Amino acid sequence: MNEYLESWREHGDTSEASYVRFGDLEEILGTALSNTIHPKFDAVQKELLPIIRWFFGSNLRPEGYAIGNHAFNDFAELLTLLSTGLGRSAARAARALFEHGVHFCEVYSDLEAGMRYERHVSVSAQRQAKIRTGLDILSGRDYQVEARRLSNLGRDSLKDYRDALADYGHSFEKGWSATSLYDMSERHAKSHLYEVYRFLSEVTHGSAGGVLGTYRKMQGSGVHRTGLSLELSVLAFYHGVFFFREFIRDVMRIVEGVECGRLLGRLDDLLACWPDYRKILLAVDQSLWPSQPPASAIALVKAYETGVCRWYLYEPDLEFAFAADAPVDAGDFEAEAIMKARSTAGPASPSEGSHFVVATVPNISVTLKSGARPVPIRALLGIPDGAELPASVVDQI
Repeated sequence: MNEYLESWREHGDTSEASYVRFGDLEEILGTALSNTIHPKFDAVQKELLPIIRWFFGSNLRPEGYAIGNHAFNDFAELLTLLSTGLGRSAARAARALFEHGVHFCEVYSDLEAGMRYERHVSVSAQRQAKIRTGLDILSGRDYQVEARRLSNLGRDSLKDYRDALADYGHSFEKGWSATSLYDMSERHAKSHLYEVYRFLSEVTHGSAGGVLGTYRKMQGSGVHRTGLSLELSVLAFYHGVFFFREFIRDVMRIVEGVECGRLLGRLDDLLACWPDYRKILLAVDQSLWPSQPPASAIALVKAYETGVCRWYLYEPDLEFAFAADAPVDAGDFEAEAIMKARSTAGPASPSEGSHFVVATVPNISVTLKSGARPVPIRALLGIPDGAELPASVVDQI
């Protein structure tokens, strides 16, 4: 994996970057997965297309078509998300594939359940008709067309909606099924997979455990990472493909006239590649984490021998500072910084015409100025581009 992890450092202006840029990470994953995983994805998609065409050309009930629409589209999206390491979205897609498999079995084992599923479309239509957010920023014909569409949708679905509530009660608004997903999964011999579904649901529900892959404990501190959750990609790969394979098996069992053996074989091949996918993504993931918690932002003052002081909030890891208002108790710190500027032969500022010092001020809070933009620390220090930054970038008060 080292050749993949090192490659990003050789492209563009990355000599000082202590992190992998998102575009570079896409390239790393694309290269690492191209020889082992992507051909398996392509083989699955090649076998899947005729199955999809058969499915929607067969004599199914409307609820079967709807569930198939969900399942095939979520699986196609899952493959794209796994290719790019978008683990949080991949976890949501994998989770949904479990639901689609359970729902498909349920509506074809119980005609009443199928009717409830199909009739719930009126509830969805009524909900959509009430969504007016966004209309206020449309104007002219765009506003008129969208407002009319929503009004027509609400009007046309109202009778079906009222009839459904009359038949099933107001609880029907909460969901189409008269029973829980777990109970359905138990009826169709899938309850052993329910805990996987529940864990993947933690991402959707924003549970504390759903930050897998973007949170770690380091030296007693919690470190949150923004970007890709490659650990969730690893989980979503195996379980998403597994759930979809189960869905295809159920389609073969329930619906006559189709042979999915070749597709199931390609899905088995894809599952067999999971250890390789896991190894690649975990290696990339490890390279993204720092060896210690990132340095916190700290107040910084630039003091001139003339007595002028400017305050900033300094981000050491980003090597940027943002203009800030002087803190209420700035006097003593400024006096000390000005004294340093006058007692040392520091660099002269062309714009200020005087010498200055730049110093961090621990344990004091500053507030960013409105509209503050990042200022490279080089610019504050007067260090030319290309010159090496000193180990200790600034003094400390």
